[in-house]
Amino acid sequence: MSDQRIRKLSLYVADYLGAKQSLEKYQEIEDCLDITLQTGNLSQFPQLIELIGDKIIKFDLEIWGNSLSDKNGEKLDEAFDYTPHLTHLSLRLRNNQISDPGCDCLGALFIKLTELVNFDLNLKSNLINDSGFLGLMFGFTSMTKLQTLAIDLEDNHIGDDAMEELSNSFSKLILLQDVTLNFWGNVIGDKGISMLGKGLQKLPLLTNLCLELMKNQIKDEGVISFAKNMVNFSRLKQLDISLWLSDQGAYSLGLALFLMDYLTSIKLNSLYNKSVILNKSVRGIKQKLQDILRIIVLNQQLSLIGISQERQQQYISDLIPQVYYK
Repeated sequence: MSDQRIRKLSLYVADYLGAKQSLEKYQEIEDCLDITLQTGNLSQFPQLIELIGDKIIKFDLEIWGNSLSDKNGEKLDEAFDYTPHLTHLSLRLRNNQISDPGCDCLGALFIKLTELVNFDLNLKSNLINDSGFLGLMFGFTSMTKLQTLAIDLEDNHIGDDAMEELSNSFSKLILLQDVTLNFWGNVIGDKGISMLGKGLQKLPLLTNLCLELMKNQIKDEGVISFAKNMVNFSRLKQLDISLWLSDQGAYSLGLALFLMDYLTSIKLNSLYNKSVILNKSVRGIKQKLQDILRIIVLNQQLSLIGISQERQQQYISDLIPQVYYK
């Protein structure tokens, strides 16, 4: 289907008959479809998608007013039986009061999405905890062709067990290049961010990473562990990260950034000494961190992120002219 034209279609489903008449017009076309659809009624959703499902390659689906814990979840699952060529999916399910049963339904659905290369999942402001997240991850490992992944779980109740499961899932998603994870306002702690760092190391092609980790329970120990793992993101070019930092965490993260010479773009949003660092270039970040990275503490902090004594001396001598930019 890659040689066919792609036709865009946007549809607000208020009633089944009207939507059916709109979609029937596309049944005979030879073009592929990039469809945006909004609905609050899933009762006849599979019948609608069946009309044109084999033509859909890109699907932006927004659903409201459904916890997916009853037959609506089954209807959503059934609809994707008719989309064998789907490669790009944006699934927007924010503010739906989705909990464990709804997550289990979504996990079963994800098993079918084996052709996806781009997946954007928005579950912001639901009722998802660690057990619900495990249900979601049940199907993620089937998406082995994914190259771009965005997960928005802002304002839920995700914790350390969820991060461990996500870390394990990354071992099956080794084609990922672009990862965006929004976990603002959850209950992730030091163990969780440590597991996340270990998981991201399993992505050998990772070049772009965006992490939102503000308003969690992450302290110095977790930041130090993450910084140690971050140094090993060997192909990372662009990093956008938001998290709370205290002195020791700032030292370790700052040193990790210094050691990642392959980075071309850094955006760091962090509360540090009641100041905010926003949208800085690589050089700008290093300049902003110069007061944190005083040479007098380099020996101690290099040890914190596991650098050998020989490499410590090398980096200290290299950093002396870099820390104090004119």
